[in-house]
Amino acid sequence: MFSMSTTTPQQWREIVFFTLISLLFCYPIIHANVYFADDLWRITSAMAVWETLGRPGATLVSFILSLSSLHSIVDVAPLTQLLAAAFLAMSAYKFNEYIKLETGRTYPWASALLIVNPFFLYNLSYRYDSLAMALGLMLTVWAFSLPFSTQRPKIKSIFILFAALTLYQSDINLFIALAACEIVLLMRSTSTQALLVKLGWRIAQYVIAFALYYLTIGQILSAGAQQRSSIIAINTEGMSILQDNIMRALELSATFLTPMVLFYLAITTLLLLFVTIRGFLRSDRAMMELLWIFLAIVGCVIALFGPMILLKACTITYRTQPAFYGLALLMGLLAAINCRRYHYIAMIPLLLAIASSYQYGNAMKNQRDYDKVIIQHIHYDLVDKQLDEKTIYIIGALERAPHAEVIAQVSPFIAASISPAGGWIAASLLFETGLEETQFLWSPDYNELIPSWKDDICLAQLSPIVNKKFYQIYTSNSASYVMLTSEIDHFCQITDNIESGE
Repeated sequence: MFSMSTTTPQQWREIVFFTLISLLFCYPIIHANVYFADDLWRITSAMAVWETLGRPGATLVSFILSLSSLHSIVDVAPLTQLLAAAFLAMSAYKFNEYIKLETGRTYPWASALLIVNPFFLYNLSYRYDSLAMALGLMLTVWAFSLPFSTQRPKIKSIFILFAALTLYQSDINLFIALAACEIVLLMRSTSTQALLVKLGWRIAQYVIAFALYYLTIGQILSAGAQQRSSIIAINTEGMSILQDNIMRALELSATFLTPMVLFYLAITTLLLLFVTIRGFLRSDRAMMELLWIFLAIVGCVIALFGPMILLKACTITYRTQPAFYGLALLMGLLAAINCRRYHYIAMIPLLLAIASSYQYGNAMKNQRDYDKVIIQHIHYDLVDKQLDEKTIYIIGALERAPHAEVIAQVSPFIAASISPAGGWIAASLLFETGLEETQFLWSPDYNELIPSWKDDICLAQLSPIVNKKFYQIYTSNSASYVMLTSEIDHFCQITDNIESGE
């Protein structure tokens, strides 16, 4: 892409195509202009601390872009998200160039499925993290797309994958999905032996890069990474944890499969079956191809969670599934290699992802606008009642915004991703209004204080100073409590399972 003098007109058209697709997909996040989750802490603390989670590359990239010292970072969004969109476009372009190199053909619609993963919307929502996450994904695709002609690219790819791991560990699970797609791309033009050798090299690249990272960053440089890298034991308890991790990952993936999404995917699958059967009838290796396709599907499923599924404290969330759309990519490529005219089947999952992006962006903006209106009223009441100089605690969570409710009902994925403000997120929003006595509490610290709050509010039978539909304000000698729910009786029950509403 940077060799402009040698870039052909077709390549320029493809660069523009992938850039437009990427911007179309990412625009709703940029338009929402929301501080998402950890952003609310970083905007006030100016701290990165990704290196303590095994991501020193993310910290370095953020420092460079924000033109700050090694002790603070500043918000430069939406530049981070615009650059993230550019890295996604470069990823799709690089993968399409790899397809040209291996097959002599170009499949831009299928290649675009690489970058419209609906779950990656969660990653793009982070104004600070999105840049490193997208850059890690691009490096993963770059490592995969290096030619196999000599040993040097194979070795180089390992170090590129290592760099991707220092940016965001989950990104290189996409490498597994790409290897699965490679099987389908080459199963007709490559002998079984040669394909097995190439698959072996892909496994070696992935394993060596991960081992290199684990033995350096994961075990030496980062205490946080060590804490998260405890591997399950090979015993009954360990197998139970593994099974639970896998089920949680699959259940998370299923939240995208609403009835309408399933309807459109059923149409895609039927068209794909028709095209594939036609291809089988013309092939003299139909059974072998069927086995390769089955192996590729298994690879895409494994790519959903990768080796991190073996960790005791495995983080199962949308942001850890950058390979979620691997099966859609596989379907698009399978249609393309069987019949060039059916390449456009890939447009169906492509449109599903883009439509989901706009639903997601609207829900995010509507929910946060709603949260801020109520937080502003809380700010006014605290100041008006002269309660703002005491320690301020936020308890509970707000309700779903009316304009976001319909979208949340339609999409479990969006309902789980775009939550009403509560816990430390609500506290951050109140702190943002200038009430510096507001206490920012991570969930463990929050839960530890619940018994003392009960003593202060419930045992003392405090009456609310402010009693409104969306919140109540209580005050004691030492603190002001903002209850973001009218269910004070429920809070005062003797139970240890009250959620923070995070």
